Amino acid sequence: MDRRQFVKIAGMASVAATGGLAGCQDGGNGEGDETEDETPDGNDSTDGEPPARYNEWVYADANADREMFAVSLDWQSIPNMDDSQATPDENEALQNDVLATTPVSFLFVGAFSVGFGLAQLGVDSVVQEQGDGPTEFVHVASGGIVLEGSYDEESLAQSVEGAGASEVEEYSGYTLYENDTSGAVVALSSETIITVQSSSDGVDDPLARAKGLADAGAGDETPLSQNEAAFADLMTALPDRAIMGTSFSSEARPLNSTPDSGEGSQTGFSQTDLDGNINGIASSASLSEESMTSSLAIRYESEGEVNDRSALEAAIGTEASDRSVTIDGPLVVIEGSYSTVPEPNA
Repeated sequence: MDRRQFVKIAGMASVAATGGLAGCQDGGNGEGDETEDETPDGNDSTDGEPPARYNEWVYADANADREMFAVSLDWQSIPNMDDSQATPDENEALQNDVLATTPVSFLFVGAFSVGFGLAQLGVDSVVQEQGDGPTEFVHVASGGIVLEGSYDEESLAQSVEGAGASEVEEYSGYTLYENDTSGAVVALSSETIITVQSSSDGVDDPLARAKGLADAGAGDETPLSQNEAAFADLMTALPDRAIMGTSFSSEARPLNSTPDSGEGSQTGFSQTDLDGNINGIASSASLSEESMTSSLAIRYESEGEVNDRSALEAAIGTEASDRSVTIDGPLVVIEGSYSTVPEPNA
């Protein structure tokens, strides 16, 4: 990634940390609220949405019985945030709105993972140019990073070997390399790059995990959504947009609790009164320099755990210019539009 662009995206972490990661507060304008159990006119319906892009890379064997997160970014569509016109007061308000900051949190997690996870592996050049580069989609899932696009495999192989890796084997259409120093594994094909660091959370064997991700992409692993009904609900709850993210655990926890795992802690509700037990959340957002549309899905453990509509409306989407709240059994979907986006350097 271009250093200037990465710094701009990384700067958005300050917004995520003070808002999406730290919690949100009551208040806001509530203008244009739609409280019926339906999506507002002109917005994408959540009925029958295709699975989130990261779904195929979140496979059961790598994610069962643990807190997990996943992020997918449309690498060609993430804008440069230099021209954000949000005022300091608008920034402060947005930082307290979890519907606005949750996708920013996932954006930062994805950008941070790519910026540092690919370092020293010889493949970072493929994400340095957004818009004109070879990478179309970035996924952070199952302890690895997956890049999808169109790649010069021969050139990348030379770069990976130049970074200190040795070819290990051919597997399922990939050539696998293992870094002689760090133990990190890189799997190369002409359309997909998979990297797994030895320090990745929940990864004991980077080579085995890289193979697992290769199998998952080929449809040869069982998706977590096939075994977990709650996760399946999240996977099909939201429209496909440039920023997609999820945090999930098969063991339910209060919505306003902070998970034990740092990776799973981007739920962002710790300072609210939303105490219903949940299995996870999902986020979907599209943004430009000056506007954003954000959707948030919350999958409660059961319908009886769902927080009251009034409590949800007081805590989520408070700064949106229009907002809808849809409650369908244990699943809540909140969508809002914003005329400003958080200042990257806020």
